[in-house]
Amino acid sequence: MTGICPVAADNTVGPVVQGCSHADFTLLFEQSILSIGPSALLLCIAPLKVFGLRKKPVKILKHRGLFSKLVLPTIEALPVGVY
Repeated sequence: MTGICPVAADNTVGPVVQGCSHADFTLLFEQSILSIGPSALLLCIAPLKVFGLRKKPVKILKHRGLFSKLVLPTIEALPVGVY
């Protein structure tokens, strides 16, 4: 083949499509294995980390400037025209 794969080839599962001359991941494989899998793993592990951190002592003390240190960079990061 000349390297042109049919559009339906992206709906197959697997890292390589049979009949295509170039090695490329299919769209279905990319979305399921390389995107959804790591995201699901992170969502499963995140609560364990949060519960582990709840048992540790607080390392940041509250003071008057804390709120402004959190809010001002957030406002500066907003796109122009939003505020």
